[in-house]
Order: sequence, then structure tokens, then C-alpha cells
Amino acid sequence: MDAKTKSEAYNDTKKLLDYGFKYFVTSSLPKGMTYKKGEEIYIIPHKIMFTKLINSNVSEHVSKNGELKITDRKGMSLESFQLSPIKVKAEEKENTRDTLKESDKKKWYSYPLIMIIVIGSAGSIIKLFRSKRTNF
Repeated sequence: MDAKTKSEAYNDTKKLLDYGFKYFVTSSLPKGMTYKKGEEIYIIPHKIMFTKLINSNVSEHVSKNGELKITDRKGMSLESFQLSPIKVKAEEKENTRDTLKESDKKKWYSYPLIMIIVIGSAGSIIKLFRSKRTNF
């Protein structure tokens, strides 16, 4: 950008911004996302933002010391960040998995009950409207 006038500098800047908005997008990884490396579990303490080419895939890799590296398909580093390890005992990990499985079961059992209530309510409303229509 070796512009001689303000107008040239403006046009160069506009071209550069247009190029960036046309070919790049900002992506993010949400706060609380977890990664497992060996026996250690790491958590993202806050939202991590990074810029990548539009329609390109990225890879996420956690090193032995808990560093998250986000790279593009060519292996170019887009972002790196030190994650926080979660201190959880092995027994608690097992209990957490069991609890999640049990809560998933409870969700599935409630769906048919909810559907019966919705269908029954809809039927009652339809019956009520039909009876009011015949009374007029």
C-alpha cells in the first residue's frame, strides 16, 4: 500500500477489505467444550475465535500439555490456546457417564407421554368445537 493520495489509499483499503470479507470468515469454539487427551480432560474456559477460509475445514488437536492447536487443511496454525485441565477422579468420571445415560433414558420415556397428552388435548378441543357448532 504505497498510495500517493488519500483516494488511492482509500481504494486500496477498500479492495483489501473486500478481499477479506469475500474469502474469509470468523469461526469460534464455545466456552465449556471439552477435549480428552489420554486420561486428562481439558475444557475451553472461554469462547475462542479464529479466522479461516470460507468453506474450509479445520482440525483441532490437543497436545500432551493441554495446548489446543487449530490448523487448516494444509497444517497452517490458525490459533493455539492453553486449555485448563478438569480435576475429576476416575470414580466421578464413571458416575458422570452413568448419570448422563440415565437422564437420556428419562427423556425418551417422557416423549410418548407428552405425545399422548398433546393428542388427547387436541381431540378434546376438536370435540368441543364440533359440539358448539352443532348447537348453533
